[in-house]
Amino acid sequence: MRPGRQGRPGFLAPLVFLLACASAPPPAETTTAASSAPAALAAPPTVAGTPPGERAPTPLEMGALRRLMGEAQRTRRLSFTAPVHVEVHDAERIAARLDGQIEDEDVEKAELVYGTLGLLPEGLDLRGLLREVLGEQVLGYYDTDEARLVVREDVMEVLARRATSAEAAEARIVIVHELVHALQDQALRLGEAWEIERDSDADNALRALVEGDATLAMMVYAAEKLGVPLEALAGDAAVETLMAQSVGAGDDALGRAPPILRHTLVTPYVAGLRFARELRRAGDWRGVDGAFERKPASTEQVLHPRRYLQGEEPDPIALPAFPALEEAGLEPVEEDTLGELEVAVFLGRGTESGVDAAAADGWGGDRLRVYRWADGRSELGVAVWFMTFDDEAEAREAEAAARRTLGADELRREGRALLVTLRLPEALRPPVDAAFAGFEEDLPPTPPRRPSTIAP
Repeated sequence: MRPGRQGRPGFLAPLVFLLACASAPPPAETTTAASSAPAALAAPPTVAGTPPGERAPTPLEMGALRRLMGEAQRTRRLSFTAPVHVEVHDAERIAARLDGQIEDEDVEKAELVYGTLGLLPEGLDLRGLLREVLGEQVLGYYDTDEARLVVREDVMEVLARRATSAEAAEARIVIVHELVHALQDQALRLGEAWEIERDSDADNALRALVEGDATLAMMVYAAEKLGVPLEALAGDAAVETLMAQSVGAGDDALGRAPPILRHTLVTPYVAGLRFARELRRAGDWRGVDGAFERKPASTEQVLHPRRYLQGEEPDPIALPAFPALEEAGLEPVEEDTLGELEVAVFLGRGTESGVDAAAADGWGGDRLRVYRWADGRSELGVAVWFMTFDDEAEAREAEAAARRTLGADELRREGRALLVTLRLPEALRPPVDAAFAGFEEDLPPTPPRRPSTIAP
C-alpha cells in the first residue's frame, strides 16, 4: 500500500536527465498545422485572490503549448476531443498541491505497514520526505479530476523561448509526456480508471501502464527530434541504464529515500516504458490502447510483458479470519496485495541495493494483513503474509533471500507457498500455521492463465 495515489504526480526528473544529456540537442520545435491540434487549450480566467505561486500561461507560452499538442497527438496517434486547462505553478505550489492529496490516515497506515515489514527506518518522517521528493522531482502533472495540466514555472519559461538548448529540449519532452496523459484521459478514460479501488499491486501496475505509455511516446518524440533510432533511448541497454541511474541512492531527496519509496516511485516509469514498448511492438499503438481495456492485473505482468501477453494471472489468495488473534487484542488495520514489485524490496532487505528482483521473479501471488495492538503496546504491528511462487524451485529461491533477515520462526515454506509472520507471539501461531497448511494443500500446481487478447 502507498500513502495516497502517487499515480498522478507528474513526470520525474531523472527520466529527462538521460535525454537532456543526449549527444546533440534537437532542432527548434517544428510548427504543426493547426488542424492537427484543435482549439483545446484554455488558460484559467484571471480572478482576484489567485493563490501565490500560481498564474495563467502567457500568450507566448500558450502558442508553444499548442504546437506541442500537435506533436503529442501525432506521436501517440490519439486526438484531443475537449479543452485542456493549463496553469503555471512554482515548485513550492506544486509540492503543496500534491501533498494536499495525501491523506494523513494513508500516511499513518503506510508507516505502520512498511514499518512492520522492516522497510522504513525508525523515526522516518514519511510525509516530510514525500513532500521533499515531490517538490524536488515533479516538473509538471496532469490532473484527471479537473482535466488540468500544471507545469512548473521554470519549465514553462524555458519552453516559451523556443531555444535549441538541452534545457529547452527537456522542457518540451516534459510537456509532451504530460499532454499524453491528457490524451489518455480523453481517449482512453484514464480518469475513470483512477476512480476504481484496487490493491497496491494492481494500482502499481496501472501506474506503470499510464507512465510507461507517456514515457514511450516521449521517447518516440525525442528520438525523432534527435535523429536517432528509438532503440538508442528505449532499448534494453538504455532502459537498464535509466533504471540504475533512477533508483540508486544519492544526495537528493529521492536518492536518500528508503528503497521501498525509491523503487515504487521510479520503477513504474522505467518498467512501464519497457512494458509499453513491448505492447507497441506486438500491436503498434493499438496494442498499448488495448491494455487500457484489459489492464495489467499485477506488477509481475508489467515487469515481464510476455506474461501479460500470454495471459499469466496472479494466484487468488484470500486470508481467513483469525479470531484468536483478535481475542488476544490484535486489531486488523490493513489488508493488501503488494505484488512482485514490492516483494522484491522486502526480499532485498540486507542487500546493498535493497532490492532482490531475481528472488521475486517467480512471484505468483500474495496477501498481507497487518494488525495493531489495541492497547498500543507497540508502534509496530503484527504481520501475516501468504505468498505463492510459480513453482517450488522459485519458492525456495525466495525463501533463501528472506532468510537473510528473518528468523526461523518467522518464515515457513510448503511447496510453492511461503508464510511470513512478523512479531506474531508464539502462542498465536497455531491457527495461522494450520490455515497456511490448508491453503497450500488446496493450491493448484501453477498460477492461473487466461487467453490473451493481444497476439504474443
